[in-house]
Amino acid sequence: APSMGIEGAAWGVVAGSILYALVAWASAIHRRLIPARTLERDPEAGRALRMMLPRMLGLGATQLALTAMTALASGLPAGSVAAFATAQILLQLPLGLFGVPIGIVMLPSMAREVALGNVGEYRRMLTAGLRALLVVMVGIAAVGIATAVPMVEVLFPSTMAEGSAGTVAEALRFLLVGLPAHALIAVLARACYARSDTRMPVIWAIVAVAIDIVLGVILSGPFGLAGLGAAIAVGAWTEAAGLLVALRRDAGLVLREVLGPLPAILVAAAAGAG
Repeated sequence: APSMGIEGAAWGVVAGSILYALVAWASAIHRRLIPARTLERDPEAGRALRMMLPRMLGLGATQLALTAMTALASGLPAGSVAAFATAQILLQLPLGLFGVPIGIVMLPSMAREVALGNVGEYRRMLTAGLRALLVVMVGIAAVGIATAVPMVEVLFPSTMAEGSAGTVAEALRFLLVGLPAHALIAVLARACYARSDTRMPVIWAIVAVAIDIVLGVILSGPFGLAGLGAAIAVGAWTEAAGLLVALRRDAGLVLREVLGPLPAILVAAAAGAG
């Protein structure tokens, strides 16, 4: 980056992606997964690809929401797009450290229990994972909201020099309200995948995108970046609630067991924020 500027950062992303692919390829070879059988000889591979299509649509919907929010931010005062992007990066940090990894690790175990017919064990694992995420993510969100300005200034010193730390922190606070929901979605979606259901997560992802865009248009005018952050948070909680209800109906998930500790978690999180 010092010698090439923004292009240097882009080349770093390309190099990292290539290395990531090489590591995955080497791992697959080590586990004798390559060379794989062709689709004609392995009908299960074709089934997996067909199930993958809804997942692709869901990812596209997420990118659509991000693009729409960035477009709305571009209509706000100068520097809003950069401030919104920085707030999004900070939101993704705890998700990348806790939310998504827990979902990835739980997926094969949940799928195994479903395949073996151990629905009770599947529900137990899912409940334990969701409760653990609530403990961690509600706490991180509360402390992040309380320390948003110094956190932005420490991690992105340029915002202090530019005087934009307060703007980034304002957007971040509202984005963090939705942090626990984003983490729950990472596990709930994979709980659906474990049951070979790739459609339900897409349906609720599209609903969330619609909410994001509509509320973003309504709130960005009077509230600026805070309105965009609030719109994304509402969309995330709607998506998480929809998936929770769907899994209660289809897999017998007991919401009382998942949400029972929430009052105690909120009290502890408020103490931590204080």
